[in-house]
Amino acid sequence: HGAYVTWGGTHRARTVVAMREGVPLGPGEYEGGQFYEPIPTIAYDPPGLPRLRVDGEHFVEASSGRPWRWRGATDMLLPARLEAGEDISSLLGQRREAGATVVRALAMGYPFWPSGAPARWETVQHFFELTRTAGLYVEWVVFAGTRTVMPRLEDQQRFYGETLEVVRGRSHVLVELLNEAGHGSQSLDPSQFQRPAGVLASHGSGLTDAPPVGPLWDFATYHPRRDAPPNSRGFTNYDPYEFQADWPKPCPFIPDEGIKPHEYGFDPAWAAQMGRHAALCAGGTFHSDAGVRSLPWSPDEIRCARAFYAAIR
Repeated sequence: HGAYVTWGGTHRARTVVAMREGVPLGPGEYEGGQFYEPIPTIAYDPPGLPRLRVDGEHFVEASSGRPWRWRGATDMLLPARLEAGEDISSLLGQRREAGATVVRALAMGYPFWPSGAPARWETVQHFFELTRTAGLYVEWVVFAGTRTVMPRLEDQQRFYGETLEVVRGRSHVLVELLNEAGHGSQSLDPSQFQRPAGVLASHGSGLTDAPPVGPLWDFATYHPRRDAPPNSRGFTNYDPYEFQADWPKPCPFIPDEGIKPHEYGFDPAWAAQMGRHAALCAGGTFHSDAGVRSLPWSPDEIRCARAFYAAIR
């Protein structure tokens, strides 16, 4: 008999030759014929990161029900650097070694998807394989800078559909529809996009200290206040219940982009306070200048990242 096999959701079909009395069957002979049922599709997830599901305001591993904590790292241009031929393995290793469980990357990180360029899905698939091998989940931000890169709704919807085809079946990839709805660089109406099936997804973040895009999907992403010391809102706003004073949350709330290490004097104690407040819900993302550009963290940033992740228990 035969089968189309997708490996880890890559959608690169392979056929196992169907035989009859030792003779390979020709195309179409085994599909719906007298002796053979239509050829099946077998999806296989390589061993690695557990599939996640949402349980109230938390993430858990789907199979075991064990709690899973979001320890994110801003890494917006990782796909662009991979497309440019750079080796990102050491950078992924640095993030993982510090304690990260997730990298947050832009599908449209300049110059990865300039206007009119073909979709580089081979690079995307390679990126997803590298992150899985590194033991990292991915928060895949579909839309950013759409006013310049992809302003037309029909192009956006086609790109969104193509994205979901590549993402679906990859247990370690979570989707965020857009970065900062209402930002001057965005030309996108979130209401024109449907919640995807079979993929954990956020409807998108708003501007700093603004509500996440509604209606909420599987999880919510928001950008906390960036007040610098001695004002403590820079870390208390990493607590989703301080950000919006309702409890319990209808889904996990993830503070994604907050105050950066240089803005709080590279103080690991401040970073740890951010982590403790994020830990009151599902976790949060360590935001940094190096992460925005997907460069190696400096020694000071590493110390802050480690303190942040260690506090999310």
